[in-house]
Amino acid sequence: MNGFVPAGQSMIKDLACHIFVGFKDKRGYGFKYDKRIKKMKLAHRLVYELKHDCFLKKNEVIMHLCDTPSCVNPQHLRLGSQAENLKDCRDKKRHMYGDRHTKSKISLKKALLIRKIYQSGALNQSEIGILVDLNQSTVRQILMGETWKETP
Repeated sequence: MNGFVPAGQSMIKDLACHIFVGFKDKRGYGFKYDKRIKKMKLAHRLVYELKHDCFLKKNEVIMHLCDTPSCVNPQHLRLGSQAENLKDCRDKKRHMYGDRHTKSKISLKKALLIRKIYQSGALNQSEIGILVDLNQSTVRQILMGETWKETP
């Protein structure tokens, strides 16, 4: 298939990622024209469909076992659900969390400070909120582990 080339060498066939060399988006996912439907498609989805002689539904997810978005090695691709894909992402710490998240309003340092102050018993949630310039509900979410779950 044009646009699909192996990257690296391996003693055992199909262990190495096959990196897509055509157009890629900013996250590294390749796109390839699907002649069967005359539309562009994510390259790894197209490879899976061609390998398994099927058409995927929109809600079906093709997971990269190698965690390489531009990989199109059929041995590295498996059918899964969005829930499985998100769980895999969280389990491997590849998701945006804490101050890595683009919508994070506080730093890890501040989240740890909030927990430390509260555990000391010196201030209640509202008082901590005033001290660190957050409302009480945000402080409660941090303390209850609804946000900043990854912090000790």
